[in-house]
Amino acid sequence: MKNAAKLSLLIIFALLNSCSKSNDDKKTPDPNPVVKHKYLTQEGSTNYTYDSNKRLISASSGSAVTTYAYYDDGTLYLVTQTSGTSKTTWETTYNSDKKLSSIKIISYKNDLVQSNNTATFTYNDKGQLTQVKRDGDGGLGITRFTYNDKNVLTQTNANDGSTVTDYTYDDKKSRYTNMNATVKNYVTGGFDYIVPNNVIKASAYSGVTLQTTVYDYTYTYDSDGYPTSRTMTFKVGSQTITNTSAYTYTEL
Repeated sequence: MKNAAKLSLLIIFALLNSCSKSNDDKKTPDPNPVVKHKYLTQEGSTNYTYDSNKRLISASSGSAVTTYAYYDDGTLYLVTQTSGTSKTTWETTYNSDKKLSSIKIISYKNDLVQSNNTATFTYNDKGQLTQVKRDGDGGLGITRFTYNDKNVLTQTNANDGSTVTDYTYDDKKSRYTNMNATVKNYVTGGFDYIVPNNVIKASAYSGVTLQTTVYDYTYTYDSDGYPTSRTMTFKVGSQTITNTSAYTYTEL
């Protein structure tokens, strides 16, 4: 009986010791986890640099160099791109809500003006961009933006149906996540600056050819959820085209 009692005590002790170790092994969640803020430094052949205030100040690709100038409060007011003897400037104005109101775009060749255009931006009561109107030497062009009930951009309509594109997204961080919204407008050259995630499908219908081109996108991500590469696939006739871009970041 004594041996049985001793065996029972040893079993109980072992179980208690096991539970104690199990509890010790459980890590207490950090109440203030460190959030990493990564900034895009390379996209394909384009390299980006930032100042001490985490503002994008230049982008370079081959002979083309783009610089970004800011007011003291951090508001972007001028973008200048040079490549050889060619230069283009984008000068911004803002509305009372500090949203981008217009961009004056002037292109030069050997310091002589080649074209002069203006883009104006319209917003709805929610502050969402609903229209971009481009007018000037390049002719008139209007792009309209449509959102779903979750306030996510779902469609762009260029020039009253000449090109209508529908979008689907993932729920991951964009490579432009930490860039200023206005700056993104110049970096992306498209609508990416008003969506927080990554496009995984874009269906573009042409009112001219009456055909739809579907672009599929797949991504790889790092441990912090930022995309490190994107592969775009689409068809031209019976031919499948694939294009892959790689992304590099820095923590600021």
